[in-house]
Amino acid sequence: PYYILQEVFSRLDGVTETHAGLASYQAEELLKDNTNLNNNVNVECVKVIYNPKKLDITNILKLYFKVVDPYSLDRQGKYAGLCYRPYVYYTQGEDLVQIEYYFRFMQLKGKEPIASLSDVIVNDTIKKSGEMRKWQAEYKKLVSFKEASETEQFYLRKNPVNEVSVYVDFKALEDEGSIKRL
Repeated sequence: PYYILQEVFSRLDGVTETHAGLASYQAEELLKDNTNLNNNVNVECVKVIYNPKKLDITNILKLYFKVVDPYSLDRQGKYAGLCYRPYVYYTQGEDLVQIEYYFRFMQLKGKEPIASLSDVIVNDTIKKSGEMRKWQAEYKKLVSFKEASETEQFYLRKNPVNEVSVYVDFKALEDEGSIKRL
Protein backbone atom coordinates (compact mmCIF):
# COMPACT_ATOMS: atom_id res chain seq x y z
CA PRO A 1 0.00 0.00 0.00
CA TYR A 2 1.07 3.54 -0.65
CA TYR A 3 1.40 4.43 3.01
CA ILE A 4 4.22 1.91 3.36
CA LEU A 5 6.01 3.04 0.19
CA GLN A 6 5.66 6.69 1.14
CA GLU A 7 7.42 6.03 4.43
CA VAL A 8 10.21 4.14 2.68
CA PHE A 9 10.87 6.71 -0.05
CA SER A 10 10.53 9.75 2.21
CA ARG A 11 13.54 8.43 4.13
CA LEU A 12 15.76 7.96 1.06
CA ASP A 13 18.58 10.50 0.93
CA GLY A 14 18.03 12.83 -2.05
CA VAL A 15 14.23 12.57 -2.06
CA THR A 16 12.71 16.02 -1.54
CA GLU A 17 8.98 15.16 -1.52
CA THR A 18 6.64 12.19 -1.52
CA HIS A 19 2.89 12.15 -2.13
CA ALA A 20 0.64 9.12 -1.65
CA GLY A 21 -2.15 8.73 -4.17
CA LEU A 22 -3.60 6.91 -7.15
CA ALA A 23 -1.95 6.71 -10.55
CA SER A 24 -3.30 5.86 -13.94
CA TYR A 25 -1.75 5.23 -17.33
CA GLN A 26 -5.04 6.01 -19.09
CA ALA A 27 -6.93 9.27 -19.37
CA GLU A 28 -9.80 7.89 -17.28
CA GLU A 29 -10.91 10.01 -14.33
CA LEU A 30 -9.56 8.76 -11.00
CA LEU A 31 -12.13 8.44 -8.26
CA LYS A 32 -11.50 9.71 -4.73
CA ASP A 33 -13.01 6.71 -3.00
CA ASN A 34 -11.92 3.11 -3.53
CA THR A 35 -14.65 2.19 -6.02
CA ASN A 36 -12.22 2.39 -8.94
CA LEU A 37 -9.18 0.75 -7.33
CA ASN A 38 -9.60 -2.85 -8.45
CA ASN A 39 -9.53 -2.29 -12.17
CA ASN A 40 -6.65 -2.50 -14.62
CA VAL A 41 -6.13 1.25 -14.72
CA ASN A 42 -5.66 2.68 -11.22
CA VAL A 43 -2.86 1.71 -8.88
CA GLU A 44 -1.97 2.89 -5.38
CA CYS A 45 1.33 4.67 -5.68
CA VAL A 46 3.73 7.22 -4.28
CA LYS A 47 4.89 10.19 -6.29
CA VAL A 48 8.60 10.62 -5.57
CA ILE A 49 10.28 13.95 -6.26
CA TYR A 50 14.04 13.81 -5.97
CA ASN A 51 17.17 15.83 -6.58
CA PRO A 52 18.96 14.16 -9.54
CA LYS A 53 22.24 15.72 -8.39
CA LYS A 54 22.02 13.71 -5.15
CA LEU A 55 20.13 10.61 -6.25
CA ASP A 56 20.00 8.51 -9.38
CA ILE A 57 16.76 6.88 -10.50
CA THR A 58 18.56 3.52 -10.39
CA ASN A 59 18.90 3.88 -6.61
CA ILE A 60 15.17 4.57 -6.36
CA LEU A 61 14.44 1.44 -8.39
CA LYS A 62 16.82 -0.66 -6.26
CA LEU A 63 15.01 0.41 -3.10
CA TYR A 64 11.61 -0.07 -4.74
CA PHE A 65 12.42 -3.69 -5.60
CA LYS A 66 13.72 -4.34 -2.09
CA VAL A 67 10.23 -3.64 -0.74
CA VAL A 68 8.00 -4.57 -3.70
CA ASP A 69 8.09 -8.09 -5.10
CA PRO A 70 8.46 -7.82 -8.90
CA TYR A 71 7.47 -11.48 -9.28
CA SER A 72 4.15 -11.16 -7.50
CA LEU A 73 1.12 -10.22 -9.56
CA ASP A 74 -1.53 -8.19 -7.77
CA ARG A 75 -0.11 -8.75 -4.28
CA GLN A 76 2.25 -6.96 -1.91
CA GLY A 77 2.59 -8.47 1.52
CA LYS A 78 -0.88 -9.40 2.77
CA TYR A 79 -2.53 -6.90 0.42
CA ALA A 80 -4.09 -8.32 -2.75
CA GLY A 81 -5.90 -6.83 -5.71
CA LEU A 82 -5.20 -5.22 -9.06
CA CYS A 83 -4.29 -1.93 -7.39
CA TYR A 84 -1.21 -3.59 -5.82
CA ARG A 85 0.53 -4.43 -9.09
CA PRO A 86 4.24 -3.65 -9.19
CA TYR A 87 4.24 -0.62 -11.50
CA VAL A 88 6.79 2.12 -12.03
CA TYR A 89 5.36 5.27 -13.58
CA TYR A 90 7.52 7.91 -15.20
CA THR A 91 6.85 11.44 -16.38
CA GLN A 92 10.19 12.43 -17.91
CA GLY A 93 11.42 10.84 -21.14
CA GLU A 94 15.02 10.81 -19.91
CA ASP A 95 13.96 8.54 -17.04
CA LEU A 96 12.52 6.00 -19.46
CA VAL A 97 15.92 4.94 -20.79
CA GLN A 98 17.26 4.23 -17.31
CA ILE A 99 14.04 2.46 -16.28
CA GLU A 100 14.11 0.25 -19.37
CA TYR A 101 17.76 -0.60 -18.79
CA TYR A 102 17.20 -1.43 -15.12
CA PHE A 103 14.13 -3.55 -15.85
CA ARG A 104 15.97 -5.45 -18.58
CA PHE A 105 18.90 -6.09 -16.23
CA MET A 106 16.56 -7.38 -13.51
CA GLN A 107 14.56 -9.54 -15.93
CA LEU A 108 17.72 -11.19 -17.23
CA LYS A 109 19.21 -11.74 -13.80
CA GLY A 110 19.61 -15.42 -13.28
CA LYS A 111 19.53 -16.38 -16.95
CA GLU A 112 22.57 -17.57 -18.83
CA PRO A 113 24.66 -14.69 -20.20
CA ILE A 114 23.72 -13.38 -23.61
CA ALA A 115 27.33 -12.67 -24.46
CA SER A 116 30.75 -12.50 -22.90
CA LEU A 117 33.96 -10.80 -23.92
CA SER A 118 37.38 -11.81 -22.66
CA ASP A 119 35.82 -13.95 -19.93
CA VAL A 120 33.76 -11.02 -18.61
CA ILE A 121 30.19 -12.11 -18.10
CA VAL A 122 27.75 -9.30 -18.79
CA ASN A 123 24.91 -10.83 -16.83
CA ASP A 124 24.44 -12.83 -13.64
CA THR A 125 23.96 -16.54 -14.03
CA ILE A 126 22.37 -19.30 -11.97
CA LYS A 127 24.01 -22.71 -12.05
CA LYS A 128 20.86 -24.59 -11.00
CA SER A 129 18.55 -25.68 -13.75
CA GLY A 130 14.88 -24.96 -13.34
CA GLU A 131 12.15 -22.63 -14.28
CA MET A 132 12.60 -18.92 -13.76
CA ARG A 133 9.96 -16.95 -11.91
CA LYS A 134 8.00 -14.66 -14.20
CA TRP A 135 8.79 -10.95 -13.88
CA GLN A 136 5.49 -9.14 -13.24
CA ALA A 137 6.67 -5.55 -12.78
CA GLU A 138 5.85 -3.05 -15.50
CA TYR A 139 6.61 0.54 -16.30
CA LYS A 140 4.27 3.00 -17.95
CA LYS A 141 4.03 6.69 -18.68
CA LEU A 142 1.95 8.43 -16.04
CA VAL A 143 -1.20 10.02 -17.43
CA SER A 144 -2.93 11.11 -14.26
CA PHE A 145 -2.19 11.23 -10.56
CA LYS A 146 -4.70 11.94 -7.81
CA GLU A 147 -3.18 12.75 -4.45
CA ALA A 148 -4.66 10.97 -1.46
CA SER A 149 -6.32 13.00 1.27
CA GLU A 150 -4.19 14.79 3.88
CA THR A 151 -5.16 12.19 6.50
CA GLU A 152 -3.61 9.47 4.31
CA GLN A 153 -0.32 11.33 3.73
CA PHE A 154 2.41 9.87 5.97
CA TYR A 155 -0.20 7.53 7.40
CA LEU A 156 2.33 5.31 9.19
CA ARG A 157 3.82 8.23 11.09
CA LYS A 158 0.38 9.45 12.18
CA ASN A 159 -1.07 5.98 12.89
CA PRO A 160 1.42 3.39 14.07
CA VAL A 161 0.07 0.02 13.03
CA ASN A 162 0.83 -3.49 14.14
CA GLU A 163 3.74 -5.22 12.43
CA VAL A 164 1.48 -7.78 10.75
CA SER A 165 0.04 -5.14 8.41
CA VAL A 166 3.48 -3.74 7.50
CA TYR A 167 5.40 -6.17 5.31
CA VAL A 168 8.56 -4.03 5.14
CA ASP A 169 11.36 -4.42 7.68
CA PHE A 170 12.23 -0.76 8.28
CA LYS A 171 14.90 -1.63 10.84
CA ALA A 172 16.73 -3.84 8.34
CA LEU A 173 16.59 -1.08 5.70
CA GLU A 174 17.94 1.40 8.26
CA ASP A 175 20.70 -0.97 9.39
CA GLU A 176 21.95 -1.56 5.84
CA GLY A 177 21.88 2.19 5.15
CA SER A 178 19.18 2.11 2.48
CA ILE A 179 17.00 4.63 4.33
CA LYS A 180 17.50 7.21 7.08
CA ARG A 181 16.53 6.50 10.66
CA LEU A 182 13.77 8.63 12.15
